[in-house]
Amino acid sequence: MTARRLAVPLLTVLVAALLAPGLASASPRPVAAQAAYAVTASAAVAATTPVYGDAAGVSVIKVKDGTWRSFAIASNGQIYQQIKRASWSGPESLGGSFKGAPAVIYRASDHRFDVLAVSKSGTVMLRSFVGGKWRGWTSTGVRGFTGALSAIRDRNGALHLFGAGSGGAVLHAKHPLGGSWSTVGMGTGIRGNVSLVYQPAAHRFDLFAVRTDRKIEQRTFSGGAWAGWHVIGQGSFAGGITAVRLDSLNWRVMAVGTNRQVYRISYSHRAWSAPGRLGGSAIGTPGSFWDGSAGKVVTSGPDRRLHIQNVGSPCCTWTTATGAIYPKPSPPPPPAPTRVTLAKTLLARWGGRLTGLSGAKSDLQVTAAGRAVTSCGGSVYLDPKMLTSIVKATDKYQVFINNMVSGHSCDSGYHPKGKAVDFNTVVDPATGRHTNWHSYESGDNRALDAEFLSYVASAITSGGGAGQVNCPGSAHAPVPAGMLRFSDYCNHQHLDSR
Repeated sequence: MTARRLAVPLLTVLVAALLAPGLASASPRPVAAQAAYAVTASAAVAATTPVYGDAAGVSVIKVKDGTWRSFAIASNGQIYQQIKRASWSGPESLGGSFKGAPAVIYRASDHRFDVLAVSKSGTVMLRSFVGGKWRGWTSTGVRGFTGALSAIRDRNGALHLFGAGSGGAVLHAKHPLGGSWSTVGMGTGIRGNVSLVYQPAAHRFDLFAVRTDRKIEQRTFSGGAWAGWHVIGQGSFAGGITAVRLDSLNWRVMAVGTNRQVYRISYSHRAWSAPGRLGGSAIGTPGSFWDGSAGKVVTSGPDRRLHIQNVGSPCCTWTTATGAIYPKPSPPPPPAPTRVTLAKTLLARWGGRLTGLSGAKSDLQVTAAGRAVTSCGGSVYLDPKMLTSIVKATDKYQVFINNMVSGHSCDSGYHPKGKAVDFNTVVDPATGRHTNWHSYESGDNRALDAEFLSYVASAITSGGGAGQVNCPGSAHAPVPAGMLRFSDYCNHQHLDSR
């Protein structure tokens, strides 16, 4: 992977590994639980997940038959599932509207998956795969978290959630078996996620986070009490962090630097090392897991694939998984036109597809400058829906307009309100047909009268009014439902966006 700064949305990677049956002894391997949501008293998975900001994320679970499942959040907020057997399947949507990486736990005894994520409205949601079928999303009722969660079911059956709240706060939510949820604060001043490692035998929790000054800090629960936060790593970290405990004497903490590369600090013989560069080009936060023989760090690259590296020995060579973990994001929709951009578009067409009286041009010039148009002793802004109808008209026809605001009488209608336009003549360049709505004089084309009104009125998406219902050409033109038709002089076509 080539290391470089990426101008793309952040993506967080969660990787969870199966806790092998043989490890559930008197001294089990600690559970690295950055995104494990255990819904039963016995957690079957070691998992890690960090996220910061509104980054998307992905979790990967290795199950008992050796297959892998990934659960990724795409830019549309939906979670996508993907299965790796001989190769990766295509992503399958599980729906929802979330922020941050999904939390996932796998229970081998009944092949159950539980996916946990924070909705965009701020509620922790859960969806489970039970008996070969996915259940629907349900609310846990927990609120306050702003992104990915660190979660674990402890040896006593209590469920713990750790993560960031608003303003860089660290939150801890707990649900004992048979009890109810409670949430407490555990400090402030972090950049994004909290990484968790849990040791069941000692009932010990170790939290890791990146501070606002970009240093790494740790907090430990041991012997029934929480110690304070203390710095374990110096550097310039962006906020994504993940941790894995290899054995009783060796830890690895990985964090993303401001250059989007991954860095590692190691704990060995009671001392933390200086940061060492693992490289890569991480979108979002790295994940880490124990695969039964070695610790791994995982990132998502700009190719939407997983990139994996050992964090112990041997290390420092990235391997790339096949298959995208979530669909290619769709480009964002273009911004909605404003009255200023619409007026500029029409002025660019003036003298070609659009001409008119001087007052109409002046109204467009004032609007393009971002100002209100003087109207009957006051001032008004031209309505974008009305301007859109003129743009639509000039997309297909050559038109001459009489008035919008300037030059029209100060009546109780919609011209003085900046919501109306009078079309005087229309030419269809494709056929040469011409109309000027003079119903009893030469120059009128009644078929074109009706065609033009029906076409241009479709730009008024709700409400609106169209005149000339008394005129032979326009009388029977189909217009959108809800548009008011009324009588007017048969020498122009009135349209408004009331």
